[in-house]
Amino acid sequence: MMLRRLLTFLAFTLLCAVPIFAQTDASGYVPYGWDIGDLALSMPADWSAGAADEDDMAYLTFRQPDTGGLFHVRILPPSADDFLSFDAFDEALLSLSLSGYSYNEAEWFGQNGYTFAVNTPINGQPVRGMIGRLPDQRLIIAIGVEPQFTHIMNSLTFSADSPPNPPTYSSIWNNTLPAPIESPFDAPEPRIAGLSATEEQVLAVDAARGVVEFDATTGGLIGVYPFLNPSTPTGIAALPNGEVIIGDSVCRCLQRLTAARQWGESFGSFAGNAPFSLMVSPSGSLYAVDSTDEGYVLRIFLGGTDREIPMNFNAAAPPLIAVGMDQVYVIEWLQSLIDNQTSGAVSLIQDGVPMLQYWLPFTPEEVSAASVSADGHLVLALSDGRVMQADETGNLTQLFADSPTPRAITFQNDQLYLARNDGSIIARSLNAPPERRGSPILQPDVPVQGTVSDLISGQRWTFEGEAGQVVTLSATDLQRRDTVDMALRLLSPNGSELAYNDDQLGVDLFGIFDAQIPDLVLPETGTYTVIVEHVGGSGTYTLGLTADRRFALENSGVTLRGELQDVFPVQRWVFSGQRGQVVTFTMTATGGTLDPALELLLTDGRTLAYNDDGADPELGTNAQLFRITLPADGDYVLEASRFEGSGEYSIVAVVNN
Repeated sequence: MMLRRLLTFLAFTLLCAVPIFAQTDASGYVPYGWDIGDLALSMPADWSAGAADEDDMAYLTFRQPDTGGLFHVRILPPSADDFLSFDAFDEALLSLSLSGYSYNEAEWFGQNGYTFAVNTPINGQPVRGMIGRLPDQRLIIAIGVEPQFTHIMNSLTFSADSPPNPPTYSSIWNNTLPAPIESPFDAPEPRIAGLSATEEQVLAVDAARGVVEFDATTGGLIGVYPFLNPSTPTGIAALPNGEVIIGDSVCRCLQRLTAARQWGESFGSFAGNAPFSLMVSPSGSLYAVDSTDEGYVLRIFLGGTDREIPMNFNAAAPPLIAVGMDQVYVIEWLQSLIDNQTSGAVSLIQDGVPMLQYWLPFTPEEVSAASVSADGHLVLALSDGRVMQADETGNLTQLFADSPTPRAITFQNDQLYLARNDGSIIARSLNAPPERRGSPILQPDVPVQGTVSDLISGQRWTFEGEAGQVVTLSATDLQRRDTVDMALRLLSPNGSELAYNDDQLGVDLFGIFDAQIPDLVLPETGTYTVIVEHVGGSGTYTLGLTADRRFALENSGVTLRGELQDVFPVQRWVFSGQRGQVVTFTMTATGGTLDPALELLLTDGRTLAYNDDGADPELGTNAQLFRITLPADGDYVLEASRFEGSGEYSIVAVVNN
């Protein structure tokens, strides 16, 4: 095997069958698959790569000689103990002519590890390192210059055939609107009408509470500023001078909260139920939607001036506006004059005129909020919990899925802030560790990882299934601490619930809170959705999909190969046998710490034969089913499992007569 560029952009698109996941990394990285290490990751496009495999160790190095760019990773086989020796990290440093470091405990891929600050910079760039374990218990060591080190490590997935993770927004804090000051014992249901953010504060507006101010870094509550009069807020905008402007459909005006957090004089005059939305540009221009007898208009307030830009006359709902550094997007919900269908028309305001860019496949009821990311893309919060980003032509990419329903969204540099209909405010950052690793489209025998907690109530994955296919889904706590309790819910291609499990019913998985949907026969061909739901605790889970593998018995014998780990404790091999055939199956561990076990099942699931340690002393802890006579014509299932450990195996299947 050799290092290869796994995915040209065309191949990468073909691999990701669902269009919203077919994206390239806009920050100058290309996807790479590393066959030797069986990992995929993103590499800076102008760096070169080299790999080797020697002495049971796999090496991969990315370099950019002109800038001193470096990323080096080593993969070592699993060991029987959990001890992480620093000797291997010292050897890696020495091979790169680096020395000296400080370290801290850290979590890598859901397990305990270490992070290092290396004393020797490269061309003035800080050097970081890590040591930890992959889901299959192999040891991983990585060293590289920042910021590339963090980007590459965050992109890593657990198969050379799985797309690397693109940059995404991960949660960094969560807070909830306080009870209204006037009525602490009878708090009306929160209804956040808008969010706005500066580098220091995040501001939310709610009718019963007024303006609520949070610290942008920690999420701590700074202050609550109730309205002086009954108000129905429709939006909020934090100005560069520290003032806060609130759209209010009761006074049909813009209310002003000063930088000293005192209510000032309101301004502007709007039509009934307006302003409908409110945004501010970095320069301080205010944008609000109003209505006239001729239709909706976009109003712009700057330095005491107020000008209007007319919208299309056939709007079925008030437009949404989203304002970035150099972009002002308007989403108009236009009703067809032919079939009365409503569609979202996205325009950019250019030279005071809306210029149509693309159409959205959503209705007004499906889009709860809009904003503009730091790189100028339109981002939509949908009523089903998804947060989607549109490129220049309208192609949509899912950034993440949230629950409960989002109500407002805003950006500040690389931070994203989201308000939900339960009154909670979520802060997410591109620089935070990823909440999930691996392709959102599951592949058989390729693990993925995610996080569930009070903050993250669930995550969705999909896979392509065929009618009659037998699959098993498992979700495990790799740390084996029973600190995260998750459930599995499987939805059929039509969206109906097909199966559910909270705590596993068998003993395949290690933890009492691990979840499993075993040996399920898929009823139809199509895209299935797997939801990993938070039940209790918090932490990283590993999710895996296995499917039956079919092979043919041959008189000359056939060799089967696979790998077992916590999330893949059993793999099923299916073959057709004939009555009276005598067969022998020998399962041998070929890597890791695996102690194999073998079971032969009849079509109805009854056990025909089982073995943990073969009778032949030379087999040691390997397993063998010796000279088993098949009782009938038909299909049989050979289950490769384990007494303990993890690693690769081979099965030799022989017909003895």
